Amino acid sequence: MLHILLLTFGLVALAVVLLCVPLFFGKRFVNHHVDGSRAMQQRGIHCARRQDSEQRRRQGFVIEEHSTEHTNGK
Repeated sequence: MLHILLLTFGLVALAVVLLCVPLFFGKRFVNHHVDGSRAMQQRGIHCARRQDSEQRRRQGFVIEEHSTEHTNGK
């Protein structure tokens, strides 16, 4: 029982070490953000936060609200 537990712990530790190798010895951390992709930049696609801030700047911080009035079938 103890032998299986130690073997399992060793395998998990080895997997963690092998997964960390690219982080420690790689050139840089991989950027998975939308703005970090050249293909997305060429298409003019940005993250939602950036698109929202650009839209607010163009409209002068105006946010159009939808009407919340409900009609009861009338």
